[in-house]
Amino acid sequence: MKADWSYNLQGSEHERRVMTAGSELSKYIGCGVHYPAFDKNVFECECGITFMFAAVEGALLTGNWNSIIKRHTEGLIAIQQKRFRRS
Repeated sequence: MKADWSYNLQGSEHERRVMTAGSELSKYIGCGVHYPAFDKNVFECECGITFMFAAVEGALLTGNWNSIIKRHTEGLIAIQQKRFRRS
């Protein structure tokens, strides 16, 4: 049986980095995430807010999640304001 390309990526270094970054991102923002979003190198949370992989990995490496948390919080406020204006 011939394996497809995804079989070769299982357990790769990139996959490990994505899984670790996604897990930590989800923990810090309190929202589920998926990767890749829009076929790009970004995470998307359940609220629809996107986070570049490089920014999330940078936060993971430095331990400073302030800008990531701020982006999620500001994104939630913007979403709520849009919903309020529609109603």
